[in-house]
Amino acid sequence: MILNLSEADIAKVLRYDDLIPELDDAAMHSTLILDSREAVLKESGDVILSKAPIFAEAGEIFAARKSPLRSATTVFKSVRNGALANAR
Repeated sequence: MILNLSEADIAKVLRYDDLIPELDDAAMHSTLILDSREAVLKESGDVILSKAPIFAEAGEIFAARKSPLRSATTVFKSVRNGALANAR
């Protein structure tokens, strides 16, 4: 399957063996938003192996502390943690 990342949003949720990456480094170097920085840096092969820069946690977006460009490709990486932890 070929995915055109020029105007895409990708939601990625942890799977059982997530230390094996599913997205290539180019995809991971998009605007990367996570549910929990601490958990993702321990459990996500996609983020750990690509060394992708983290733009924000979802809670930072919800609290309007950060705002991604609407034209950018966005990857949301979740390891099933509370995304609202930083919205306080």
